[in-house]
Amino acid sequence: MAEAQTAKAGDRTFGIIVYAAQFFFGGWFLYNGLNYFIEFFPQPHGSSAISRELIGALMHSGMFAVVKAIEVVVGVALLANRFVPLAAVLGFPVTYSIAHLNIVANGDAFSIGVGIVFTALNALIALGRLDRFLPMLAFDSGDPSAAGLRTFLAGTGTAPAKSAMRPLAHLACIVAGLLAPIGVEAWTTSPIGPRSQAHYAAVANASKSARDVALAFDRLVFDEGKPQEAAERFLAPDIADHISSARGARASMVAMLRGGAWPDGVERTLRHVVSEGDVVMMHYDLRLPGDVGAVPTVEIFRVSSGRIVEHWSIAEGAASAPTDG
Repeated sequence: MAEAQTAKAGDRTFGIIVYAAQFFFGGWFLYNGLNYFIEFFPQPHGSSAISRELIGALMHSGMFAVVKAIEVVVGVALLANRFVPLAAVLGFPVTYSIAHLNIVANGDAFSIGVGIVFTALNALIALGRLDRFLPMLAFDSGDPSAAGLRTFLAGTGTAPAKSAMRPLAHLACIVAGLLAPIGVEAWTTSPIGPRSQAHYAAVANASKSARDVALAFDRLVFDEGKPQEAAERFLAPDIADHISSARGARASMVAMLRGGAWPDGVERTLRHVVSEGDVVMMHYDLRLPGDVGAVPTVEIFRVSSGRIVEHWSIAEGAASAPTDG
């Protein structure tokens, strides 16, 4: 008697754990699937150069829409607590793709955790319905037969066990299943979260060529007048700046940019951009107020992982030559 009560209590605990996984997983799939079509929050484009390429290819081929549609269907089924074994099977290819993208393509600690958790959730949902899958695990399944097809078309056969979950409890699980992933998403994409806008901006920068980084920095500082944003996005924290006025420190360089890199009335004309490997040289003609002649100026940047790590500036008559090291 005691053993039976213990087994029953264990089954109940296991059922609660599986339901928690099911409704969270379903809410996450539904929320993120719908986000592709409605966009509640900006669609992430990957946390590494490889994942950005993969997601971009899926989007351009139209396959991403198929994946997101499957997420919606699986999410609705899991939240409705209907067709759960089928939803668990349909979810596995998407789950595998998410896990591979996070663990292999991204590879950072947070991504690896996400991949493991999603795989575990999907597996737990299937494990909770393992008795529905046992016939598929038979070593010798016999000969093909139309009996199953006739039973399916006739709508007969053994009636499956029905859920004992009460309507109010089911509604509460649906609400919790939707709110939990929304809360997780809000934290991860917040300024202090591991998937903030700064994170995706850094990934986007790292995916750019050295030439593109230098041009984007120049454009943001001088054409758009946003030196602070340019510094945060493109200057490495330990940048070595070889201009005496910046004194080789990032903070000094930011202060110089804030104060206005060029006086009012100076005209800048970009003549050439030459890049080789991680080094970019940008040749300008500067026209100072009241002067008739142009002053040739060259800005030299060295870029690493999407950030400017070294900078020189050479102007005719006022050259700042590269320093040793």
